[in-house]
Amino acid sequence: MGLEDEIVRQNPQWRGEKLSRGSICREKEEEIREELDEDIVTAITGMRRVGKTTLMQRIIDSLEERGERTFYYSFDIDKVEVRELLETFFQEIENESPEQAGSVYIFLDEVQKIEGWSDHVKAYHDRYENLKFFVTGSSSANIRKGGGESLVGRISIYSLTSFTFREFLRYRGISIPEKDFEKLALPENSNRIKAKLPEYLETGGFPELMDKEETVRRERLNDILDLTLYRDIVELFGVGRPELLEAIFKSITETSGNTVNYNKLGKNLDAQYKTVRKYVDALEQSFLIEKSRRLQNNKLQEYKKRPKIYAGEHSFCSLQGTKKGLKAETAAYNHLKTKGETGYWRKKQDEVDIILKQGENLKAFEVKYRNQEGKTEFNSFKKECPEAETFQITKNTLDRDKDKIPLWLLLVHI
Repeated sequence: MGLEDEIVRQNPQWRGEKLSRGSICREKEEEIREELDEDIVTAITGMRRVGKTTLMQRIIDSLEERGERTFYYSFDIDKVEVRELLETFFQEIENESPEQAGSVYIFLDEVQKIEGWSDHVKAYHDRYENLKFFVTGSSSANIRKGGGESLVGRISIYSLTSFTFREFLRYRGISIPEKDFEKLALPENSNRIKAKLPEYLETGGFPELMDKEETVRRERLNDILDLTLYRDIVELFGVGRPELLEAIFKSITETSGNTVNYNKLGKNLDAQYKTVRKYVDALEQSFLIEKSRRLQNNKLQEYKKRPKIYAGEHSFCSLQGTKKGLKAETAAYNHLKTKGETGYWRKKQDEVDIILKQGENLKAFEVKYRNQEGKTEFNSFKKECPEAETFQITKNTLDRDKDKIPLWLLLVHI
């Protein structure tokens, strides 16, 4: 199949077809739509299969409905230089030059796979004011590198996660309250919301896996991991030992939320420190894991040897048999990271699981997701950070006087 035929095949909207049947509006979508007519390249990053393509398809559908011209191309299917792709589109498909084409919205999916993509996008963006570019990528490093070099000042970058608990509830047809992260108000349908948390913690938030049986879901999760570990990361980061990469990821996921000693991990897996660190960085830049930095002197600082590391999506914990408490903490961290800077606090034997820093304000969260929560002491932490708010995240208990908040209530307000 030639490039012209592939372009036509990937754009069924030109034949009047809808692209995004059955999808829900993501919480980032409205914010991204506000840039539709802005003279800026809009980039969407995120893990493989979190819904980046579907979000673009929803935008394409709405643009087509109002009579706009759109062009979509996925580099996950066929690799071609961006310049060659655009020349073929305008010369062979549209039979006109870019300046004659009028307003065109161009969507380039998984563009990080193409070397020099940002230079080509910049050239067209700067020369033709009538072209609006959207790009997606499953590697934060590549998109940010392109944005920081060729497209500096010309690009805005959004990070899309898998379904949040709020989006999961909406997908299940359950009404959700307005976000109120400060008051954490109790919704009228609390029992329905609360009852759905165990399912969310088990199934995770990948949109395409919402209605799959457990066996199929686990197979698809492994497929996502295999494609990311053995193809995407290998190609982008020059990984020479993909089996080691997988072993590192599984080890981190099994103990998600614990500090990781690179030297010890390397000895266990027969790998050098530098290799382990390089592979951990590649996993982070591909969104499979999230590093949590340590709070020191009221500042979040990078402790290279001992970060806490979480699975980037809590459903991966189900594959590794991760303890329920760690899985719950992983879900809490991955939600809270969207609200500001996140890290942890430790002094001698005392530790606070998650610190959220919003400007000068600090919130501290200790996750006790079990039937008997026990008592959480923040005394040592409060001596160092007396102005911080403290919360114990529980499985069921709501006691505002003791700052005990159930996990489901926290997540539904993020």
